[in-house]
Amino acid sequence: MAAAFDNHKFNDDLLLQDADRRLAAKQYPSIFHVLDHPELRELFLQYDAPAKRAKSTGLKAGLWAIGFGFCALAVAASEFLVTHSLGDPAGAEVHDWTSVVLATISALCGLLSFLIGTMGVLSAGRKRKWLHSRLMTERIRQFHFHTLIFRLPQIFASLRDDVARSEFFSERALWFESFKLRFTGKLDSAFSSTIREEKKLDVWLHDGSQTRANTVHESKDLDPVFSAYREFRILHQLDYADYKLQNDYRIISVMPRRQLVVLSQAAFTWLILLFVMHVGVLAGALSPASIFAAFHSSNAIVLIIWLALAALATRAVEEGLQPEREIERYQQYRSAVRAILERYDEASTQKSKLEIMREMERLAFDEMHNFLITNERARFVM
Repeated sequence: MAAAFDNHKFNDDLLLQDADRRLAAKQYPSIFHVLDHPELRELFLQYDAPAKRAKSTGLKAGLWAIGFGFCALAVAASEFLVTHSLGDPAGAEVHDWTSVVLATISALCGLLSFLIGTMGVLSAGRKRKWLHSRLMTERIRQFHFHTLIFRLPQIFASLRDDVARSEFFSERALWFESFKLRFTGKLDSAFSSTIREEKKLDVWLHDGSQTRANTVHESKDLDPVFSAYREFRILHQLDYADYKLQNDYRIISVMPRRQLVVLSQAAFTWLILLFVMHVGVLAGALSPASIFAAFHSSNAIVLIIWLALAALATRAVEEGLQPEREIERYQQYRSAVRAILERYDEASTQKSKLEIMREMERLAFDEMHNFLITNERARFVM
């Protein structure tokens, strides 16, 4: 039975699933040995799953930090109301005991919020693991597509026969080992170098990549390479940008556009309620005998404080998620990829397509660079 809707399919550009590999083998039989890289997929999966877990755990920790911060301030604000509602019959002892309990709860919540949000307890390590793993997965992806650009002479040679294909596999294994030595066990320094904006960034992942890109003669045998790059790189990146910019209409969503809508509506709701409460308090003060007299009370004051805290917490969540900046980044990336696709389709020679492919890889690197910087700076602090 078919599902009512399909979940988005990730990482099919690397042919992670058997179905993806079978289809690619039918579409690009002459270069399937180039597109199919089992060792690369294995390394990718080693980092992709932990990255997803670390992101989820880190996000939950950030929301807990804001939740504890809200509770700390809300309990502190309500202490006066609760203790005075007991009245004189409750006695001084109950009054003092309640004050101590509420103050303790407020202090503990505030301390937990500070430790989780500001000092990074529970969240900092997971966030670092997430971003480091994401750096690695994207560099693995970039290595795969850089091969189609900078190892084109070797790809062309591998089309001759099985012996040439075996030689290509041996060479690719050496290239991949060199890549792994560059990053495995060194992700902390690689990450620091990547987000350092004042430093010239090292985009390319193949030795001699600056000179080898255009050293192969035009050949129809290489047309499948350019077709595969269009499908698996350019169109895939465009599709992913469209996916990230959708509005899935969920209350709790991972899509930045939907997050911005929900958070903006929540913030607007708190502001409207605050406005109504302040109008009621003012009317109650000016007309003590009217129905608005109820607003001129300690209950109303505490409610106003809670609403203000809710607005502050909403803003803190927005600062942690950065949905507006994410939307802007994906919109710019989508526009740039669309422009590259148009130029790629209009290019009449393989040499010109190679130049556009280099531009696409530079664009993908810059997108990864901006992603890492944005999320490294994001903080869940109230």
